[in-house]
Amino acid sequence: MEEGISESTWLVLVLKTKCCNDAEREQIKSSLLANFKLRADEVYYVHEEDCHAFCNFLFVKEHDEGDLRKYLEFRRDAFEPYPNHMRITGSELDSMVEGIRKNRRTVCVKHGDVVLIKNGRYSKLYGIVLRESRTAKVEVGLKFCFGVMVEQYNPDELEIVGNLFNYLKVLK
Repeated sequence: MEEGISESTWLVLVLKTKCCNDAEREQIKSSLLANFKLRADEVYYVHEEDCHAFCNFLFVKEHDEGDLRKYLEFRRDAFEPYPNHMRITGSELDSMVEGIRKNRRTVCVKHGDVVLIKNGRYSKLYGIVLRESRTAKVEVGLKFCFGVMVEQYNPDELEIVGNLFNYLKVLK
């Protein structure tokens, strides 16, 4: 993000579920840039691999009071209806982006985490972290119809979905 953005106001546009992938958001960004004469740094979205929690938002720099209505009317097929949207300051957007970047660098995977594998032969499958290995990797258990497999992964190759111990209760 560039300097001087902190004083600006950004619209937080909520995307419909069908538009929550990177390709769709890039297409929406391109159409907004072309039709409203915006600069590339005035429309922002968080990539899916960076933070899945923010993938249903598009951030657009506000110039006029009626910008929100113009954007929503322009792409009714992509945006949720009016009451779901809000405004944030540029400094809030900057701190959110910085937090995402910091969290991406330091992925803390621990025993019992339910994870989605992002890379490799078993990408897009879920597993459970069984233990940490001595090589700064973690061992992930995958259950198949023929049995259980244990694979080693770097923590940045995994996306944490939850923790097994949140779902299990230990009886006394």
